[in-house]
Amino acid sequence: MTAPSKTQPAKDLTERAMLVTLSIRAWSAKRHDKRVSEEVAARHNTSADAGAYNKVLMLSPRLDRLKTITSRARQLHYENTLPWGDWGARLLPSANFIAYTGLIRPLREEYRQAVTEFVAGYEDDLALARERLNGLWNPDDYPKPGRLARRFAFEVDVAPLPDAGDFRVSLGAEETEAIRAGIEAQVKDSVDRAVRDLWSRIYEQVARIQERLSTYTIDPLNGKVTAGIFRDSMVENLRELVALLPRLNVTGDPELAAMTERLSETLCQAQPRALREDAALRTGTLKEAEDILAELAGYVGPEPRGAT
Repeated sequence: MTAPSKTQPAKDLTERAMLVTLSIRAWSAKRHDKRVSEEVAARHNTSADAGAYNKVLMLSPRLDRLKTITSRARQLHYENTLPWGDWGARLLPSANFIAYTGLIRPLREEYRQAVTEFVAGYEDDLALARERLNGLWNPDDYPKPGRLARRFAFEVDVAPLPDAGDFRVSLGAEETEAIRAGIEAQVKDSVDRAVRDLWSRIYEQVARIQERLSTYTIDPLNGKVTAGIFRDSMVENLRELVALLPRLNVTGDPELAAMTERLSETLCQAQPRALREDAALRTGTLKEAEDILAELAGYVGPEPRGAT
Protein backbone atom coordinates (compact mmCIF):
# COMPACT_ATOMS: atom_id res chain seq x y z
CA MET A 1 0.00 0.00 0.00
CA THR A 2 1.34 3.38 -0.93
CA ALA A 3 1.49 6.38 1.34
CA PRO A 4 -1.92 8.01 1.76
CA SER A 5 -2.66 10.95 -0.44
CA LYS A 6 -3.18 14.35 1.09
CA THR A 7 -6.70 14.64 2.36
CA GLN A 8 -8.66 17.30 0.53
CA PRO A 9 -12.20 18.23 1.54
CA ALA A 10 -14.53 16.98 -1.17
CA LYS A 11 -16.29 19.76 -3.03
CA ASP A 12 -19.62 18.10 -2.29
CA LEU A 13 -18.79 17.37 1.34
CA THR A 14 -21.71 19.54 2.46
CA GLU A 15 -23.98 17.10 0.61
CA ARG A 16 -22.27 14.01 2.01
CA ALA A 17 -22.10 14.88 5.69
CA MET A 18 -23.58 17.01 8.43
CA LEU A 19 -22.77 18.07 11.97
CA VAL A 20 -24.54 16.41 14.84
CA THR A 21 -24.48 17.37 18.52
CA LEU A 22 -25.65 15.09 21.30
CA SER A 23 -26.68 16.95 24.47
CA ILE A 24 -27.74 14.98 27.52
CA ARG A 25 -28.51 16.88 30.70
CA ALA A 26 -29.33 15.35 34.07
CA TRP A 27 -29.63 16.21 37.73
CA SER A 28 -26.32 15.14 39.29
CA ALA A 29 -27.76 14.23 42.71
CA LYS A 30 -24.62 15.67 44.28
CA ARG A 31 -24.05 18.86 46.23
CA HIS A 32 -21.08 20.56 47.84
CA ASP A 33 -21.76 20.97 51.55
CA LYS A 34 -19.96 24.12 52.62
CA ARG A 35 -20.86 23.73 56.28
CA VAL A 36 -19.47 20.21 56.58
CA SER A 37 -16.36 21.20 54.60
CA GLU A 38 -15.69 24.01 57.06
CA GLU A 39 -16.25 21.66 60.02
CA VAL A 40 -13.75 19.15 58.61
CA ALA A 41 -11.22 21.93 58.01
CA ALA A 42 -11.65 23.22 61.58
CA ARG A 43 -11.35 19.72 63.05
CA HIS A 44 -8.04 19.19 61.28
CA ASN A 45 -6.82 22.74 61.81
CA THR A 46 -6.43 23.47 58.11
CA SER A 47 -7.70 26.10 55.70
CA ALA A 48 -11.22 25.95 54.33
CA ASP A 49 -9.93 25.51 50.78
CA ALA A 50 -7.95 22.37 51.63
CA GLY A 51 -10.82 20.17 50.50
CA ALA A 52 -14.50 19.97 49.78
CA TYR A 53 -17.18 17.62 51.04
CA ASN A 54 -19.57 16.58 48.31
CA LYS A 55 -22.74 14.81 49.36
CA VAL A 56 -24.32 12.03 47.33
CA LEU A 57 -27.88 13.21 47.69
CA MET A 58 -29.67 10.14 46.46
CA LEU A 59 -29.09 6.46 45.71
CA SER A 60 -31.73 5.29 43.28
CA PRO A 61 -31.83 2.44 40.74
CA ARG A 62 -34.00 4.69 38.59
CA LEU A 63 -31.27 7.32 38.58
CA ASP A 64 -28.67 4.64 37.88
CA ARG A 65 -30.69 3.57 34.85
CA LEU A 66 -30.55 7.11 33.48
CA LYS A 67 -26.76 7.13 33.89
CA THR A 68 -26.50 3.81 32.08
CA ILE A 69 -28.59 5.05 29.16
CA THR A 70 -26.48 8.19 28.98
CA SER A 71 -23.29 6.16 28.83
CA ARG A 72 -24.67 3.92 26.07
CA ALA A 73 -25.87 6.90 24.06
CA ARG A 74 -22.54 8.71 24.26
CA GLN A 75 -20.64 5.58 23.25
CA LEU A 76 -22.97 5.00 20.31
CA HIS A 77 -22.67 8.65 19.31
CA TYR A 78 -18.87 8.60 19.27
CA GLU A 79 -18.66 5.27 17.48
CA ASN A 80 -20.98 6.37 14.68
CA THR A 81 -19.58 9.86 14.11
CA LEU A 82 -16.22 11.49 13.54
CA PRO A 83 -14.40 14.31 15.37
CA TRP A 84 -15.05 17.83 14.16
CA GLY A 85 -13.80 21.04 15.73
CA ASP A 86 -13.56 21.60 19.45
CA TRP A 87 -17.06 22.70 20.40
CA GLY A 88 -18.95 19.40 20.73
CA ALA A 89 -20.34 18.92 17.23
CA ARG A 90 -19.22 15.79 15.38
CA LEU A 91 -19.26 14.81 11.73
CA LEU A 92 -22.03 12.45 10.68
CA PRO A 93 -21.67 11.13 7.12
CA SER A 94 -24.95 11.00 5.23
CA ALA A 95 -24.29 7.34 4.52
CA ASN A 96 -24.55 6.64 8.23
CA PHE A 97 -27.47 8.96 8.99
CA ILE A 98 -30.23 6.33 8.85
CA ALA A 99 -28.21 3.83 10.91
CA TYR A 100 -27.29 6.53 13.44
CA THR A 101 -30.83 7.80 13.90
CA GLY A 102 -32.13 4.24 14.05
CA LEU A 103 -29.81 3.59 16.99
CA ILE A 104 -30.08 6.91 18.83
CA ARG A 105 -33.85 7.38 18.58
CA PRO A 106 -34.76 4.35 20.74
CA LEU A 107 -32.21 5.46 23.34
CA ARG A 108 -33.74 8.93 23.43
CA GLU A 109 -37.19 7.42 23.99
CA GLU A 110 -35.77 5.06 26.62
CA TYR A 111 -34.19 8.03 28.38
CA ARG A 112 -37.44 9.98 28.39
CA GLN A 113 -39.31 6.98 29.78
CA ALA A 114 -36.64 6.55 32.46
CA VAL A 115 -37.06 10.22 33.43
CA THR A 116 -40.81 9.68 33.76
CA GLU A 117 -40.22 6.69 36.03
CA PHE A 118 -37.65 8.57 38.11
CA VAL A 119 -40.01 11.49 38.62
CA ALA A 120 -42.82 9.09 39.58
CA GLY A 121 -40.65 7.47 42.25
CA TYR A 122 -38.99 10.66 43.42
CA GLU A 123 -40.92 10.99 46.67
CA ASP A 124 -39.97 7.44 47.68
CA ASP A 125 -36.32 8.13 46.85
CA LEU A 126 -36.48 11.33 48.89
CA ALA A 127 -37.72 9.44 51.93
CA LEU A 128 -34.85 6.96 51.65
CA ALA A 129 -32.34 9.78 51.17
CA ARG A 130 -33.62 11.59 54.26
CA GLU A 131 -33.09 8.45 56.32
CA ARG A 132 -29.68 7.68 54.82
CA LEU A 133 -28.19 11.18 55.16
CA ASN A 134 -29.60 11.79 58.63
CA GLY A 135 -27.77 14.86 59.96
CA LEU A 136 -26.54 15.79 56.49
CA TRP A 137 -30.09 16.00 55.16
CA ASN A 138 -31.06 19.39 53.78
CA PRO A 139 -34.33 19.70 51.81
CA ASP A 140 -32.95 22.73 49.98
CA ASP A 141 -30.48 20.43 48.20
CA TYR A 142 -33.28 18.83 46.21
CA PRO A 143 -35.30 20.09 43.25
CA LYS A 144 -39.00 20.55 43.82
CA PRO A 145 -40.97 17.59 42.40
CA GLY A 146 -42.77 19.83 39.92
CA ARG A 147 -39.48 21.12 38.52
CA LEU A 148 -37.53 17.87 38.55
CA ALA A 149 -38.23 16.83 34.95
CA ARG A 150 -36.72 20.10 33.72
CA ARG A 151 -33.33 18.97 35.03
CA PHE A 152 -33.21 16.28 32.34
CA ALA A 153 -32.90 16.53 28.58
CA PHE A 154 -31.81 14.33 25.68
CA GLU A 155 -31.36 16.31 22.49
CA VAL A 156 -29.81 15.60 19.10
CA ASP A 157 -29.17 18.66 16.96
CA VAL A 158 -28.25 18.39 13.30
CA ALA A 159 -26.71 21.25 11.35
CA PRO A 160 -25.14 21.67 7.91
CA LEU A 161 -21.39 21.88 7.44
CA PRO A 162 -19.90 25.36 7.11
CA ASP A 163 -19.62 26.32 3.45
CA ALA A 164 -17.24 29.10 2.53
CA GLY A 165 -19.16 29.62 -0.70
CA ASP A 166 -22.28 30.58 1.26
CA PHE A 167 -20.56 33.37 3.19
CA ARG A 168 -22.33 36.48 1.91
CA VAL A 169 -21.89 39.06 4.65
CA SER A 170 -21.44 42.57 3.26
CA LEU A 171 -17.75 43.26 3.81
CA GLY A 172 -14.90 44.44 1.68
CA ALA A 173 -13.61 41.97 -0.92
CA GLU A 174 -10.34 41.45 0.95
CA GLU A 175 -12.01 40.78 4.31
CA THR A 176 -14.59 38.48 2.73
CA GLU A 177 -11.92 36.44 0.97
CA ALA A 178 -9.88 36.14 4.17
CA ILE A 179 -12.90 34.82 6.08
CA ARG A 180 -13.75 32.36 3.31
CA ALA A 181 -10.15 31.13 3.28
CA GLY A 182 -10.33 30.68 7.05
CA ILE A 183 -13.52 28.64 6.77
CA GLU A 184 -11.96 26.44 4.08
CA ALA A 185 -8.86 25.88 6.23
CA GLN A 186 -10.99 24.92 9.24
CA VAL A 187 -12.96 22.45 7.17
CA LYS A 188 -9.76 20.99 5.74
CA ASP A 189 -8.23 20.54 9.20
CA SER A 190 -11.41 18.95 10.52
CA VAL A 191 -11.63 16.52 7.62
CA ASP A 192 -8.00 15.51 8.14
CA ARG A 193 -8.73 14.93 11.82
CA ALA A 194 -11.79 12.82 10.98
CA VAL A 195 -9.82 10.63 8.58
CA ARG A 196 -7.00 10.16 11.10
CA ASP A 197 -9.61 9.09 13.65
CA LEU A 198 -10.70 6.23 11.39
CA TRP A 199 -7.13 5.04 10.89
CA SER A 200 -6.57 5.24 14.64
CA ARG A 201 -9.65 3.12 15.33
CA ILE A 202 -8.32 0.46 12.95
CA TYR A 203 -4.88 0.59 14.52
CA GLU A 204 -6.25 0.18 18.05
CA GLN A 205 -8.35 -2.86 17.12
CA VAL A 206 -5.56 -4.59 15.18
CA ALA A 207 -3.01 -3.79 17.90
CA ARG A 208 -5.28 -5.39 20.47
CA ILE A 209 -5.45 -8.59 18.39
CA GLN A 210 -1.69 -8.56 17.82
CA GLU A 211 -0.98 -8.08 21.52
CA ARG A 212 -3.29 -10.89 22.57
CA LEU A 213 -2.02 -13.35 19.99
CA SER A 214 1.63 -12.57 20.67
CA THR A 215 1.25 -13.38 24.38
CA TYR A 216 -1.08 -16.36 24.00
CA THR A 217 0.59 -19.45 25.45
CA ILE A 218 -0.64 -22.89 26.48
CA ASP A 219 0.95 -25.15 29.04
CA PRO A 220 1.88 -28.31 27.06
CA LEU A 221 1.47 -30.48 30.16
CA ASN A 222 -2.13 -29.67 31.03
CA GLY A 223 -3.34 -27.74 27.99
CA LYS A 224 -4.33 -24.71 30.06
CA VAL A 225 -3.83 -21.17 28.84
CA THR A 226 -1.08 -19.53 30.87
CA ALA A 227 -1.05 -16.06 29.28
CA GLY A 228 -2.72 -13.84 26.70
CA ILE A 229 -6.31 -14.97 27.27
CA PHE A 230 -8.65 -13.42 24.73
CA ARG A 231 -12.40 -13.52 24.31
CA ASP A 232 -14.59 -13.75 21.23
CA SER A 233 -15.14 -9.99 21.41
CA MET A 234 -11.53 -9.46 20.32
CA VAL A 235 -12.50 -10.37 16.75
CA GLU A 236 -16.15 -9.35 17.00
CA ASN A 237 -15.19 -5.75 17.82
CA LEU A 238 -13.04 -5.58 14.70
CA ARG A 239 -15.87 -7.00 12.60
CA GLU A 240 -18.23 -4.33 13.91
CA LEU A 241 -15.73 -1.62 13.04
CA VAL A 242 -15.15 -3.00 9.55
CA ALA A 243 -18.91 -3.07 8.94
CA LEU A 244 -19.12 0.58 10.01
CA LEU A 245 -16.09 1.92 8.11
CA PRO A 246 -17.73 2.19 4.65
CA ARG A 247 -20.44 4.42 6.12
CA LEU A 248 -17.88 6.63 7.89
CA ASN A 249 -15.49 6.95 4.94
CA VAL A 250 -16.91 10.37 4.17
CA THR A 251 -14.11 11.38 1.76
CA GLY A 252 -14.33 8.14 -0.19
CA ASP A 253 -10.66 7.47 0.57
CA PRO A 254 -9.69 4.50 -1.65
CA GLU A 255 -6.86 3.48 0.66
CA LEU A 256 -9.22 3.33 3.62
CA ALA A 257 -11.61 1.28 1.49
CA ALA A 258 -8.76 -1.05 0.50
CA MET A 259 -7.74 -1.53 4.14
CA THR A 260 -11.36 -2.20 5.07
CA GLU A 261 -11.55 -4.91 2.43
CA ARG A 262 -8.26 -6.42 3.54
CA LEU A 263 -9.38 -6.61 7.15
CA SER A 264 -12.66 -8.15 6.07
CA GLU A 265 -10.87 -10.86 4.09
CA THR A 266 -8.19 -11.63 6.70
CA LEU A 267 -8.47 -10.86 10.41
CA CYS A 268 -12.26 -10.71 10.37
CA GLN A 269 -12.37 -14.26 9.03
CA ALA A 270 -10.56 -15.60 12.09
CA GLN A 271 -12.72 -17.66 14.42
CA PRO A 272 -11.78 -17.08 18.09
CA ARG A 273 -12.28 -20.70 19.04
CA ALA A 274 -10.07 -21.89 16.18
CA LEU A 275 -7.42 -19.36 17.16
CA ARG A 276 -7.40 -20.72 20.68
CA GLU A 277 -7.02 -24.32 19.51
CA ASP A 278 -4.80 -24.06 16.40
CA ALA A 279 -1.22 -22.87 16.97
CA ALA A 280 -0.48 -22.64 13.24
CA LEU A 281 -3.57 -20.52 12.67
CA ARG A 282 -2.57 -18.24 15.55
CA THR A 283 0.90 -17.81 14.06
CA GLY A 284 -0.46 -16.95 10.62
CA THR A 285 -3.04 -14.53 12.02
CA LEU A 286 -0.43 -12.89 14.22
CA LYS A 287 1.84 -12.38 11.17
CA GLU A 288 -1.03 -10.76 9.26
CA ALA A 289 -1.81 -8.46 12.20
CA GLU A 290 1.85 -7.44 12.47
CA ASP A 291 2.04 -6.73 8.73
CA ILE A 292 -1.09 -4.57 8.89
CA LEU A 293 0.24 -2.66 11.91
CA ALA A 294 3.46 -1.94 10.03
CA GLU A 295 1.47 -0.41 7.17
CA LEU A 296 -0.80 1.49 9.53
CA ALA A 297 2.15 3.14 11.30
CA GLY A 298 2.16 6.01 8.83
CA TYR A 299 -1.56 6.66 9.16
CA VAL A 300 -1.78 7.26 12.89
CA GLY A 301 -0.28 9.78 15.28
CA PRO A 302 -0.26 13.58 15.20
CA GLU A 303 1.44 13.76 11.79
CA PRO A 304 0.64 10.78 9.58
CA ARG A 305 2.28 10.34 6.19
CA GLY A 306 0.84 12.69 3.62
CA ALA A 307 -0.63 15.11 6.15
CA THR A 308 -0.07 18.80 5.68
